[in-house]
Amino acid sequence: MAKKSFLGFIIDQSRKLPPVVKADLTGKTAIIIGANAGLGYETAQHFANMGVGKLILACRSKDRGEAAVQRLKGATGCSTVELRIVDLADFSSVKAFAEEVERDLERVDILVLNAATITGSNLSYSSTKDGLQVNNISQSLLALLLLPRMLETARRFDTIPRIVAVTSEMHFWATFEDRIFASRNAFEALSSEEYCTPRVLNARYTHTKLLNIFFIRALNNRLKSWQPIIVNSVNPGFCYSELFRNEQTMRLKIGMWFLARPAEAGSRQLVWAAVGKPDGNGQSLADLRGAYIHQAHIDEPSDFVLGEEGKKREDKLWNGTMKKSMLSFLYDQCGAAPPVARADLKGKTVLVVGANTGLGFEATKHFAVMGPERLILACRNQEKGEAAIQRLEEATGYKKAELWLVDLAEFSSTRAFVDRALKDLERLDVLLLNAAMASPNYSQTKDGWESALQVNDLSLSLLALLLLPLVSETSEKFNVHARIVIVSSEVHYWTRFKDDVFESPNAFKLLSSKEYCTPLIFAKRYLDTKLLNIFFTRALNNRLKDKSVIVSAVNPAFCYSELRRERQSVFNTVFEWLFARTAEEGSRQLVFGSVGVPEGGVEQLKGAYIHLNQVTEPSDLVLGEEGKKREDKLWDDLISVLTEVDSRITDVVNKHFQ
Repeated sequence: MAKKSFLGFIIDQSRKLPPVVKADLTGKTAIIIGANAGLGYETAQHFANMGVGKLILACRSKDRGEAAVQRLKGATGCSTVELRIVDLADFSSVKAFAEEVERDLERVDILVLNAATITGSNLSYSSTKDGLQVNNISQSLLALLLLPRMLETARRFDTIPRIVAVTSEMHFWATFEDRIFASRNAFEALSSEEYCTPRVLNARYTHTKLLNIFFIRALNNRLKSWQPIIVNSVNPGFCYSELFRNEQTMRLKIGMWFLARPAEAGSRQLVWAAVGKPDGNGQSLADLRGAYIHQAHIDEPSDFVLGEEGKKREDKLWNGTMKKSMLSFLYDQCGAAPPVARADLKGKTVLVVGANTGLGFEATKHFAVMGPERLILACRNQEKGEAAIQRLEEATGYKKAELWLVDLAEFSSTRAFVDRALKDLERLDVLLLNAAMASPNYSQTKDGWESALQVNDLSLSLLALLLLPLVSETSEKFNVHARIVIVSSEVHYWTRFKDDVFESPNAFKLLSSKEYCTPLIFAKRYLDTKLLNIFFTRALNNRLKDKSVIVSAVNPAFCYSELRRERQSVFNTVFEWLFARTAEEGSRQLVFGSVGVPEGGVEQLKGAYIHLNQVTEPSDLVLGEEGKKREDKLWDDLISVLTEVDSRITDVVNKHFQ
């Protein structure tokens, strides 16, 4: 039997609610999503009467929003109210709104996620799909995007911001079938046309309210206990609302006439969740974290979200296919950087590709103090490379650094670089492949390939393969574990390739084609190239005959970098200021991949993805039987492409791979 029976619902609706809680909001900033009418507007009125420093009404319609602002000013005299436009049915609008907040607001103390949509009786797949996005996905996205500003608010102003998600007691009457949690991605399954039968669509609103509960609990459980922020969900009760404007059936009209509360009464619940405090009974402010609030007190939600099984469902819904959530990314960025690994590089040769600035340059500084016999800075630009050599000498006193030129956007330059290395180097102990580019626009190299794909993947792979004989010879001749280190990124968790990539005659040719690179696809091009780095690392390691060679991929984390010089925006600048590590801190991961030894021994680094000086499991997309099939496909297609570029690839494959 459900915790919340229909009789219990009726009894709750008939109860008199306590008066609205009061608080001093002087100097504070509150944002209400869905604020032009109903619960959101009434909540805004209450905040205005508390002297809020800045009150943001976030609405989809400019006309309705402006009318709401005028009504609010007339009713309360509040002069600090502002209208901001956001359409939760459009992800680009959500991101633009978050960028505005980061740019314009010094602080965010309260975020009320009140927007919702409900389908009418004429259920259709398209409208209900929007319901999932509006009621859940976009609101969750907005909460995560604004979380950095709210955490910064807590630190700077010594306060405890709150995120309030408006749910409903209807969540008690919803569950999801096991197949949702067994699917590859629960939200993709819930959104699929095959799943959305009329019966499922009829329950879509209750499902989205259950998802609100899961999200708040998941967010709270992943916020560290010392993080000064409260997130909770609140049930306003059954109220008169524009939410039902498309569902004016006779049954609903009768139900509203007999049972519905005024929107103002329901808004008291939102206000309590945003500024209220438990009134004793053994409860404290800390108990509001992750809480479900009903009738102005903390209540227990549906059994479906509780216990061991509830936690498993929560984890599935939170993570989806992404092992690396945005929140865990932020935690890692805020944590202390691991120490620099140290080793004696006397007599050894280290080659760093992309070494004149950022991560690569900082890595060379660390290598320089370890005393290598040869330290080669591979750069594209002569002038910048020479300046880097000068800075390196001044910083470390190391005077044996060499500048070699290579342009990874040209296969001819890459081949010439290899020719020089094979001729001039007796040994190669560390090959650090760090060069990368991220461009907002599609362009092709002289070789006819999409630029980022060639620089970040094809040319780096070509370098690794053509220099492999020298690396392998170094391991054998000098009895060492020579290493090839590829700089990837945790953003590889946040992308995937559609099946058509793996079903195409050649995946790389498809990925490079202008027809394939639509704006939506190209927006994640950098992420895709970092995922390809992971596939290549694992494929190379799995095929090596010489088991003394260590091939690994490293994640330097989000760092200040010239990599984003073509993508800078106010939002990116602020986000970088709040969370980016220094290039030196990021370079420590490159150094660990090059000379570090984990507790379990150097063998653990073979084919590994390294994060925070630890071997970490990469994206599920590269794992298991299906991951291996994808790896094999990409490897075969890569070898096919690179063999056309340089015939020596065939010899490398025949002699060095099993």
